[in-house]
Amino acid sequence: MVQRTLTVQEIEDQWDTVVNTVESPTDAVIVEADGKPKVVVITYDRFKQTLDLEREREIRFAEARRRLEALAVSIGDRNSDLTPEEVEELATRPDREERERLATEGEIPHPTAG
Repeated sequence: MVQRTLTVQEIEDQWDTVVNTVESPTDAVIVEADGKPKVVVITYDRFKQTLDLEREREIRFAEARRRLEALAVSIGDRNSDLTPEEVEELATRPDREERERLATEGEIPHPTAG
């Protein structure tokens, strides 16, 4: 794997060398301007692979979002008979019970201790 960092001026002066340096998908040349990285020169195959990975990630994200939305609807339908107070009680009970257990075992201060 070859990774080099060059300034914009060096790129202008050595473009042929840069193109020849980036031969394998693991090679890269980082181009700096004003001492800060601005662009990267990579092979076309690596660029295409990056685009494919981004598309795949977007598809997975969209599918995950769709599944979560369907789950939210399903959960909402199952609990439509609960009041907001009952929902809050069900949501906080495991945490409250675990804190009580830890306090009883002496792992944390008891919640009622002040």
